[in-house]
Amino acid sequence: GEISIKKMTNERILSVSTWDGSKFKYSICSPVQKTGIKKKVLKLTLKNGKTLKATPDHEVLTRRGFIEIQHLLTTDEVLCYD
Repeated sequence: GEISIKKMTNERILSVSTWDGSKFKYSICSPVQKTGIKKKVLKLTLKNGKTLKATPDHEVLTRRGFIEIQHLLTTDEVLCYD
């Protein structure tokens, strides 16, 4: 489900899924750490109504491969799942 970054800071170890090009891979990641650096945050809204708030250099999976959201084209399709 959806978890805010603020709630993930210093939380327990998290499980995440990533796409390796042919299948989803489930991994364990370390807790989110505060850096003390404030960065610009973009809001990406998909056709299905889902949104993602992330820094411009955050990568999402598209048919062109992993692309930073600041470089997405309006014609890109972003992989997402429920």
